[in-house]
Amino acid sequence: MWLELHDFDGKIIYVNMNNATDFRRWNPDDKLTQIAVGGFGEKGRIVQVTEDPATIRSMIADARR
Repeated sequence: MWLELHDFDGKIIYVNMNNATDFRRWNPDDKLTQIAVGGFGEKGRIVQVTEDPATIRSMIADARR
């Protein structure tokens, strides 16, 4: 499932959450959520978005309904 999220500059970025292996903010003061994207045998990458993990979880739940 593709989510419409936003980068640090407020620009829209589409992330395929089916390929996400993890998303988190490492520290409570962090302003960006890091999403690890990639599967086994692939070179993974990190996508940074402004939405917090709780918002992303809610978006995923809404998309599944």
